[in-house]
Amino acid sequence: MSSSSSGSTAGGISAIVGHLTGTTRGGPSLGERLGEHALGALAVALATALVWLIRDHVAEPDRVMVFLLAVGLVAFRVRLGPALVTALLSVAAYDLFFVEPFFTFAVDDARYMITFVVMASVGAVLSSLTARLRLQARQARDAEARTAALYQLSHELVAADDAAALATTAASAIAGAFDADVSVYLLDREGAPSRVAQRGAAIEARPAAGEGAAGELARRGELGLPLIGQAGELGVVMVRPRASAGLDDADARRLLGTFVGQIALALERTRLAAAHQEAERIAEVERLRSTLLSSVSHDLRTPLGSIMGSATTLLDRDAQIEASTRRELLHAIHDEADRLARLLNNLLAMTRIEGGGLQVRREWEVPEEVVGAAIRRLGAGKEGRELRVTIAPEIELVAFDALMIELVLINLLDNALKYSPAGAPIEVEVRGAPEGVVFAIRDRGPGVPADERGRLFDKLYRGAGVGEIAGAGLGLAIARALVEAHGGAIRVAERGDGPGAVFEFTLPNSPQPLPGVDDDGGVSEAS
Repeated sequence: MSSSSSGSTAGGISAIVGHLTGTTRGGPSLGERLGEHALGALAVALATALVWLIRDHVAEPDRVMVFLLAVGLVAFRVRLGPALVTALLSVAAYDLFFVEPFFTFAVDDARYMITFVVMASVGAVLSSLTARLRLQARQARDAEARTAALYQLSHELVAADDAAALATTAASAIAGAFDADVSVYLLDREGAPSRVAQRGAAIEARPAAGEGAAGELARRGELGLPLIGQAGELGVVMVRPRASAGLDDADARRLLGTFVGQIALALERTRLAAAHQEAERIAEVERLRSTLLSSVSHDLRTPLGSIMGSATTLLDRDAQIEASTRRELLHAIHDEADRLARLLNNLLAMTRIEGGGLQVRREWEVPEEVVGAAIRRLGAGKEGRELRVTIAPEIELVAFDALMIELVLINLLDNALKYSPAGAPIEVEVRGAPEGVVFAIRDRGPGVPADERGRLFDKLYRGAGVGEIAGAGLGLAIARALVEAHGGAIRVAERGDGPGAVFEFTLPNSPQPLPGVDDDGGVSEAS
């Protein structure tokens, strides 16, 4: 997960949490309280002015209703306290300006006392009801915002693909949401905490276990929240608010606790997923090892048996062996030894590929020489077979690792010889293409079904139509790995001129300059 993604997550959650906790953390400021009282006084003043203008045209109950309307409107905008003060101010203004004697708080007619009590009572009830409605509305908004904050955090945690990325996302979200320094510690295999993510100043891991530890954390203005999974403690999140009020608000602490709970669940999920993947990897390795040993042991026994039989015959002093027979036995030993060498080369190549030790050493090579070397190393399998090689005239030098590409060609040619009927020619073509140089091997075998072409280059996979043809299922997998190590691609397709398959691989054009010859006859780099 990128840092920009984590930053946007923290910003979004910060806005949500600010809405959740900003209205209650520390209460309204002095300026906010003065503003609410000023609004109430202004509403009373406007009501007084309006009633003064229409006093001769309306009855006394209508005048009272205007003041009650002002109190009700103010109650929808301010807290309960300022609303009650507004109700009292409306009673005082009505007494002062509209009850004889005017401009004094003296009351000659006792019935006005009932009016004042009704006005104050109705104002208080309106203020209380509207304050309750505002509280319920705010609680509903807070619940919605809390759900949105948790959803956004959960969404980002699901996107994290390992414990380190998850801890980084969590630290960014908490730091941005609560304006705090955050350090996330995860327990290693020995149970020791190790800091894997940090936002702001570093905080030493001090899990709040026990009264003494909790008191120490409180004095330092820090919170230590353990990450608890089903198997036990996974780590701890250390939080130090930057503001003095910090996380004094209970709602903010509850929300932080929920955040940490979500992080612990996500950590548990990643650990279980990692354990599951490791178990699958081990099972796959064991399966491949068993399959490989079974296949390789069969491929090793056949040439070894032939070599042992031929050598035993040659070593038999009592045997009368003609010169031609002796030569045939020696050829058989040579060919089977060459077959063993190719099998061992494939095994060594697969070991390097699996171990990550594959290094491509590109040099300018003549394709004709590499193709010829590969054909010569095919051994007895090419005897009596026609191999047609066509190389485009413009293809003179190609940059690649000669040993690797030779092994690719050997595997592809050996595969073509195995599956092509006796007497059918094998065609090798090297041609240019916009994306690079293409090597193509065409055979006249049964071809590859379309539903198998995607898996044909997988390790140890052999097609459904292999029959009794020997093989370990390594050659094509090795060919793909070596071609892709050059930045190229390999594919198999159906021949368009009859039965058979076409195996093609493309080597990309090399950015390095071609070697040239200078005026003195020496080799130089062409510009």
